Amino acid sequence: MPDKTSAAAEPDPIDEGGNQTKYSELMCSKDNPYASFAISGDEVFIKRLRERGFRGTIHSIFDRTVNIKCDFTRDLYTVASRKTDNAPHTIVADIDSCAGRGLAIGDPVILTDGQLLLGPKLAVSVEQAAVWRCALPAYPTADEPLRSNLAEAVKEIGSRGRGGGTIRSADAGSIEIETARLLNERTADLLRELSQVRMEKAFSYAIRLIGLGPGLTPSGDDFLTGLFAAMNLPKSPLYSRRFWCRDVEAAAASMTNEISCMAMKKAAIGQVRESIVDLAHSLIHGSRDGMLSSLSAVLDIGSSSGSDIALGLAKGLELNLKLSRR
Repeated sequence: MPDKTSAAAEPDPIDEGGNQTKYSELMCSKDNPYASFAISGDEVFIKRLRERGFRGTIHSIFDRTVNIKCDFTRDLYTVASRKTDNAPHTIVADIDSCAGRGLAIGDPVILTDGQLLLGPKLAVSVEQAAVWRCALPAYPTADEPLRSNLAEAVKEIGSRGRGGGTIRSADAGSIEIETARLLNERTADLLRELSQVRMEKAFSYAIRLIGLGPGLTPSGDDFLTGLFAAMNLPKSPLYSRRFWCRDVEAAAASMTNEISCMAMKKAAIGQVRESIVDLAHSLIHGSRDGMLSSLSAVLDIGSSSGSDIALGLAKGLELNLKLSRR
């Protein structure tokens, strides 16, 4: 159990008049311009905040997110702006942006009086946050809607997906061309072995994807995140093999960055961001228009990340369809 008294012992800031101000009083004041509230939060994160407390440091800062490394679990947790969807280990705060707020990497993060304090510049009340639970849909017994939607989705990913990863840009340079070639070659090898349920060989090809490609979350990692989601659909042919995802993810720690590794760690147990869950549901149960709307939301993730995630999910669903007919 975290020692909540130690969190309160953080050095107090100095106000403009040179007087020392109690940290929790400054952040919790109604007049504090840095105060905000959590609109919603991942069930795991909210439970930790409400039952076990929290202490950590700011790991990284982006326009829409602040990543925090927990002192106790060493996992990453995220405070996101309201422009983002729900995601594992994430609370969505009522703020427009996380950048330009005076936050700094290494700033202390503590929970006190129902507020998550990020340095002296942001306080997020978590007491009234709506709890979000990630729940992937079950694989259908009648797969014709999935088959039809999936064919349309694959075409849409190819035509509207953003280049830079598995999809090559129209004006791609030599490095991007070679990266796309390697990504597509290795994903094809991986999918071939999974289709034959040769899990050891599939593992060796999956490892060759980790860390491959550009971006904060490399394209190979993003593809695996989507694939892991497809393998974790309850009642799907690949569901009994889902523990393979954890083996792959466990090997990723030394092969890619912490942010990407955390996304794969959660996806390996079927925990992915809300837009990916919505896309999976729309592919299985939705109309064509509904599916395309959900797909568009995923394609908008990051630079090429959404395209690579969507492709990984689609290819995993194609595998499930093939295996279900055997």
